[in-house]
Amino acid sequence: LLLQAVGPAPLLLQTVGPAPLLLQTVGPAPLLCQTVGPAPLLLQTVGPAPLLCKTVGPAPLLCKTVGPAPLLLQTLGPAPLLCQTVGPAPLLLQTVGPAPLLCQTVGPAPLLLQTVGPAPLLLQTLGPAPLLCQTVGPAPLLLQTVGPAPLLCQTVGPAPLLLQTVGPAPLLLQTVGPALLFLPTVGPAPLFLPTVGPAPLLLQTVGPAPLFLPTVGPAPLLLQTVGPAPLLLQTVGPAPLFLPTVGPAPLLLQTVGPAPLLLQTVGPAPLLLQTVGPAPLLLQTVGPAPLLHQTVGPAPLLLQIVGPAPLLLQTVGPAPLLLQTVGPAPLLLQTVGPAPLLLQTVGPAPLLLQTVGPAPLVIQTVGPAPLVIQTVGPAPLLLQTVGPALFLLQTVGPAPLLLQTVGPAPLLLQTVGPAPLLLQTVGPAPLLLQTVGPAPLLCQTVGPAPLLCQTVGPAPLLLQIVGPALFLLQTVGPAPLLLQTVGPAPLLCQTVGAALLLLQTVGPAPVLCQTVGPAPLLCQTVEPAPLLLQTVGPAPLLCQTVGPAPLLLQTVGPAPLLLQTVGPAPLLLQTVGPAPLLLQTVGPTKLLFPTVESVVPQLIITSIISSKLNLNYTETNFTHITD
Repeated sequence: LLLQAVGPAPLLLQTVGPAPLLLQTVGPAPLLCQTVGPAPLLLQTVGPAPLLCKTVGPAPLLCKTVGPAPLLLQTLGPAPLLCQTVGPAPLLLQTVGPAPLLCQTVGPAPLLLQTVGPAPLLLQTLGPAPLLCQTVGPAPLLLQTVGPAPLLCQTVGPAPLLLQTVGPAPLLLQTVGPALLFLPTVGPAPLFLPTVGPAPLLLQTVGPAPLFLPTVGPAPLLLQTVGPAPLLLQTVGPAPLFLPTVGPAPLLLQTVGPAPLLLQTVGPAPLLLQTVGPAPLLLQTVGPAPLLHQTVGPAPLLLQIVGPAPLLLQTVGPAPLLLQTVGPAPLLLQTVGPAPLLLQTVGPAPLLLQTVGPAPLVIQTVGPAPLVIQTVGPAPLLLQTVGPALFLLQTVGPAPLLLQTVGPAPLLLQTVGPAPLLLQTVGPAPLLLQTVGPAPLLCQTVGPAPLLCQTVGPAPLLLQIVGPALFLLQTVGPAPLLLQTVGPAPLLCQTVGAALLLLQTVGPAPVLCQTVGPAPLLCQTVEPAPLLLQTVGPAPLLCQTVGPAPLLLQTVGPAPLLLQTVGPAPLLLQTVGPAPLLLQTVGPTKLLFPTVESVVPQLIITSIISSKLNLNYTETNFTHITD
C-alpha cells in the first residue's frame, strides 16, 4: 500500500473527529509513506483521536523522504501520535533524500516512539537531510523501550540527528523495559543533544536496561547546554549509564551556556565514564555524586579547563568520588585556561585520588591558574599510591600548586603501595604545603614506598606553617621520609639541583626535626645549593634526638637555631666531605648548644676528613652550655 505525494499538492492524513486513523501492516506486504515530489506528507492529529502507525504482522512500515518534500509527524490537537512496533516487523523513520524528517509536538499531545514488540524502531539519516526530534509545544517527546526490542538512533550518512528542546516540554530518553537504547554515531555526522529552550533534556535509566551513548564511527558525540536548561545524566533504576568511546571520536561534555551539566547517580546504579578505544574523554563539568572516572583502555581521561569557568570535583553527599587509573592510560588533571581546578570535600565523604594500575596520576598546572587541593568539610582528602604507578604533583607553568587544610579535616599524603609519591617543581612555580586552619598536614609512608620532596627546576619547595596546626613528617612504615623517622628506615633531606630547600617557621608553631626510631636523620647538600634551616617567625626550630639514632647536620644555618640533646642519643655535627661545616650567627641572636638532661648526653663536633670546621662567633652572641 503506497501513499505518495508525486505532484505539488500535499497528502494529508488527519484525524478531525473522535475516530482514530490506523496505518497497520497485518500481512507480509510493507506499507510505504513517501514523498517523491515537492509536496509534503503530513501525519497530524487535529482532533481528539490518536493516529497510530503500527506493525502488527511481519511487514515493515517505512516513512521515508525520497524527494525534496519533508515528512512531518506533528501533534496539533490533544491526541497523541503513536509510532509503535507490536509485531516482529521494524518501523523505519529514514531520510534518504535531501528533505528533513520532522517529529514535532506543537500541541499539548505527546509524540511517542515506542518499541512494544520484538521489532526495533530505527531513527536513521541515510541521506544529507537531518532528522529532527523537537518539542515546540508543551507536550513531551518520548523515546522509550518498553518491550525487548532496542531503539536505535544512528547517523549513517552525512546528516546530523538532532534531539532538541525548543519549547517548555522536556525530551525524555528512557529505558523502561529490558531493551537497550542506543545512540551511536556510525557515519561521519555528529549526534547532537543540545538544550535550546528552557526545558531540560533527561537521559535516565528507569528499568534494568542500560543506556549506551557510544561513538562507534569518526563522528563526535556532543552533550552541550546552549540555553538556560540543564542537561541531566541520571541513573534512577538499577541499570548503569555508560558513556564509552569505542571509536576514534571523542566524547565531549561541555557547558556552553549558563546551564549546568549534571552527572548524578540517584539510584543504586553507578555512572561510568570510560575510555575503551583510542579516543579521549573530555570532562568540563561538575560531578557532585558518587561517580567513577576510570581509564580501562589505552586512551587518557582528561579533566581540563579551557574557558574561564572553574571545574569543581566535590563530594556533597555521603558517597565518595573516585579518580582511578585501572588501565595503562594516565589520568591528567590540568589547568589550561585562567580558571582554577578545585578538589574539595564539602560533605562527610572522602575524595580519593588513587593509582591502581601501572599508569601515573599527574596533577599539573600548565596555565597561569593555580590548582587548589583543599579540605573544607570534615572529610579527609587522600592522595594515595596503591599500585606500582607514580603519583606526581608537578608545577610546569607559572602557577603554584597549593595543598592546604582550611577546615578541620587533615590532608594526608601517603604511600600505601610500592610506588613513591613525588613532590617536584619542574617549572618556575613553587609548590606550597601549608596549614592554614587547625587541621594538620600529614606526610606519611605507610607502605614500603618512599616519599620524595625534590626541586628539579628553579622553583623552591616550601614547607610552611601559617596557622596553629603542626606540620608532621612521619615514617610509619619501613620507608624513608622527610624530617622524621618513626620506623627503622633512614630519612634523607637532599638538594640535588641548584634550588634551595627551605624549612621555615612563619607562624607561631614550631618545626620539629626528630629521630624517634633507630634510623638516622640526614640533612645533606649534594649539589652546590645550600640547605637552609631558618626561623622567620617567633617559633623556634628544634633539632632533637629523642631515640638512639644520631642526627647529622652537614649544612649552613644562618638563622637563630637551637641544637639540643633531650634523649640519650648524641647530636653529631660532622664534616664527611671536603666542604667545611659552618656554624655562623649572622643576626643579633645567640647560637645555643645546651644539653638538657643528665643521662650522659654528649655534643660531638668532629671533622672526619681533613676539611675545616669553622665556628665563627663573638663572645656576645655565642653561648656553650654544659652540665
